[in-house]
Amino acid sequence: MIGISISLYDKFDDLGILVDIIRENWEGNYFISVCSNHPEAEDRIADLNSDIDSFQQGADIKYDSSMDDFRRSANLKYRVFNTIRTAVRGAIAADVDYVMHLHADAWQLSEEKLQQLIQDMKERNAAVAFKGRTNFFQDRYTPGHFSDQFIIYDAQAANSVDLFEREAMDFPPQYVIHQILPMICLVKFGWEKLYHYSTRSEEEHWDGTPILEVRNPARPMLYNPKYEQLHIATEDFSNDLGKSLQAYYLQKHNITDGYHIKKLNETYSISKDDLFRQIENYFDSMDKKLRWYGLSVDSFGRNVNHIEPFLEKSLFGKLKTVPKLHAKTAAEIALNKFLDGTETDPAQSVHQLYANRLDPDDYPENFSDTIYKKDN
Repeated sequence: MIGISISLYDKFDDLGILVDIIRENWEGNYFISVCSNHPEAEDRIADLNSDIDSFQQGADIKYDSSMDDFRRSANLKYRVFNTIRTAVRGAIAADVDYVMHLHADAWQLSEEKLQQLIQDMKERNAAVAFKGRTNFFQDRYTPGHFSDQFIIYDAQAANSVDLFEREAMDFPPQYVIHQILPMICLVKFGWEKLYHYSTRSEEEHWDGTPILEVRNPARPMLYNPKYEQLHIATEDFSNDLGKSLQAYYLQKHNITDGYHIKKLNETYSISKDDLFRQIENYFDSMDKKLRWYGLSVDSFGRNVNHIEPFLEKSLFGKLKTVPKLHAKTAAEIALNKFLDGTETDPAQSVHQLYANRLDPDDYPENFSDTIYKKDN
């Protein structure tokens, strides 16, 4: 059996839809393990009336806007790791074969693509399959960088090395989940057991813009047509456009069964043309405000979480921030051109990168079999 581990704070509506995708639209039998540290999580999840096999309450780690930046950031990192660790361990304890971890708003739309990924893992004898931008892994986030959603673990391998032995507070507060996951996988499994299945170069926004061009790999959304994976931060879109976008992708993939899916479609579904026009108008309205400062939504990587706080600043606050934003944007563009152009092809996996730059004749045979792995 395959396990699906789901972590969240308060995106209970998204959780209901995700469980409907798995239970009502897939053919196989899956063990669903959920963790949330919301204080009312157990009651809120019970209200969904969803078929969840295991729920565990996450640690009560405080987080609110009144905290200073360092404390707020550290507590959020600890909270995220705790819920992921708890959800994955809950699935592994059920004696499943493989576990895919998702956030509640990150949806694997295709059962067949999930099954194929697991088959690829078996053929490679991989213990973990991860997504990640190659230049992030290679140059920005030592000891590597994993996306913390759409990651798959061989449950027996993870259990045999006690992969999630360490608790959240065992890591310094500077480390984010994207660093902690490769750290523990490299130490526990070794490089040979890691499978970099997607460089995310195929991922795009609703309008087809590649996320590598947007320079923001997670928000406000991502859609991966190759693996049929979707993540939409609905709060990053005005009114209910984020929910309408969710409904659009579900219908596009003929995912229609289940109480929560039907409710979403009935309440928020609008025509594609109308939806895309409204989204374009939403970002255009922010663009018009940002132009006064020589900026655009692209200056922020379309990240509404950064755009809105900027627009809420006083005029003096904005003017103080503008030079930093211009410098940051220019530096990022230059760095990405250097990394992606001369050192790292964005579509090239870390496996390919190492295979192209290392010579297997430099190593004894048993050494080169481990480090010198080419993609199939």
